[in-house]
Amino acid sequence: MKDSKALTEKVREELFEVICEESFSYSIIEISAQEIDLRGLHKSNLEGMRRAVQALAITPDYVLTDGYPIEGLGVPTLAVWKGDQVALSISAASILAKVYRDRIMIAAEKDYPGYGFAQHKGYITKKHTEALHVLGVSEFHRKSFANVAALLTRST
Repeated sequence: MKDSKALTEKVREELFEVICEESFSYSIIEISAQEIDLRGLHKSNLEGMRRAVQALAITPDYVLTDGYPIEGLGVPTLAVWKGDQVALSISAASILAKVYRDRIMIAAEKDYPGYGFAQHKGYITKKHTEALHVLGVSEFHRKSFANVAALLTRST
């Protein structure tokens, strides 16, 4: 078990397919940039986990979460520190989330060319920062992200 970011993209893609085929149930949900800006990243992550559990085709007997306790799941839970490194189910969920998000970022490159989304996949890079200065902030960007917020503050 490893942090999904420690695996190669090829291995993550292969594992994504295995996890989808072999799981009793899985769900993947999306939370928009606008919702993250409204709620904040941490609260959005917790809400996303709630929605993902509620969207499962089965009701789990127990839910393990990565690092943070999550209230309101309707089943017993346990927050596991560095869970993706010690619990197979959390590691699998991390892989599903990372691959799905990477696919969103690759698709975003088509709608928002020039930002380098397909390359950096949402992690801030010098090239992306330069693109923000040249192209401006798109509707795809989280306005609450520190680099984007700073740029918006300077331009008003």
